[in-house]
Amino acid sequence: MLIAIFGTAFISGLSLTDLHLQSVDLLSLIGAIFWAGQLIVFGRYAGKASSPWVVITLIGLVEFFVGTICTCLFERATFHQIDWLAAIIPLAILAIGITFIAQGLQIISQRQVDPATAGLILITESLFAGLFSVLFGFDKLTSHLIIGGSLLILANIVMQLDLVHLRKIKH
Repeated sequence: MLIAIFGTAFISGLSLTDLHLQSVDLLSLIGAIFWAGQLIVFGRYAGKASSPWVVITLIGLVEFFVGTICTCLFERATFHQIDWLAAIIPLAILAIGITFIAQGLQIISQRQVDPATAGLILITESLFAGLFSVLFGFDKLTSHLIIGGSLLILANIVMQLDLVHLRKIKH
């Protein structure tokens, strides 16, 4: 797990000499804690759910209602600035692609793996975000991305190895 944390730190450009956290970093940390809770809940109950798509539909409904409430409470002043015709397509892609398809696949796959393995696989999100950012021309390929991505891949390989079993074979 430490290898994955170092890989993520490399990709994000964190360094101990230039470490300054902002309030949004605290929000990201809180979000990561909730995502970890979701991994544990999915790992425990995914195999028992009658259909992952029922769970995903419920998650989507909760996200819709809580999102609507939060939007009405905190974003009311910016409603007139939104180009609703331009916003509806990306919103639909996020709702269908992220909520239904990605989380549905996550629930289905977590029937087969433990939460720690799922967490390590999902931590490669930063690797894929960096790679797609380079491929689409938003960022340049840097040594941080290469080293961090390599560490994330190494962390996943190490997590998949059954070191106890390999040690028994060696003896």
